Amino acid sequence: MASILRVNTLTDASSNNSTAMSTINQGTAKAWLNFNGTGTIAARDSFNFSGLTDVSTGNYTVTMSSAMGNTNYSFSGGAAESSALGGSRVINFGSNFDSGTLDPNFTTTAYSVNAFFCNSDGQEFDVTFIATQILGDLA
Repeated sequence: MASILRVNTLTDASSNNSTAMSTINQGTAKAWLNFNGTGTIAARDSFNFSGLTDVSTGNYTVTMSSAMGNTNYSFSGGAAESSALGGSRVINFGSNFDSGTLDPNFTTTAYSVNAFFCNSDGQEFDVTFIATQILGDLA
């Protein structure tokens, strides 16, 4: 039989530091993903993740298992490359770097990641290490 613990506030043993459950719920990551964006792309580890699509060079679509409440969620992430090919890489969320337009795959259940060089031409590039995090309200 399952148990339910219902509380409004969590506090430490001395009751000096307390946090409302709503703060804990709002402040936790709702989805995160660490993936290999080169060759046959694959997740290394994840939470609330159900799919990963290699759209084109440096362009990926990530699909979440549970939908967000709207498309106003917060996203962050980073990229790292193990090859000696020159230039730092960055990632962009929810838009296509080439056209500067909102990606049609940016929805409550999916978001796009676009990886490219930081240099002046912004060439798109498959990246070895990409990690993303999503915060906001689940549906």
